[in-house]
Amino acid sequence: MLTLPELGEVRAAIRFVAGEVTLSLSAASPDSALRLSSGGDALRQQLEAAGLSLGGFTVARHEPSEE
Repeated sequence: MLTLPELGEVRAAIRFVAGEVTLSLSAASPDSALRLSSGGDALRQQLEAAGLSLGGFTVARHEPSEE
């Protein structure tokens, strides 16, 4: 879990197999989830420029952790 200044609490799961990246993100805020989701095309382009392919990209929302 990460706590980012502009997005708040974000969880990430990344898999890399045979040059293919699968990324699953989850944000505590609905606005942050929407912002993360809108970055999928840019992420795909950046990975392809690096010689990788994006095999999957999902964004969900989770309840904030209690600290």
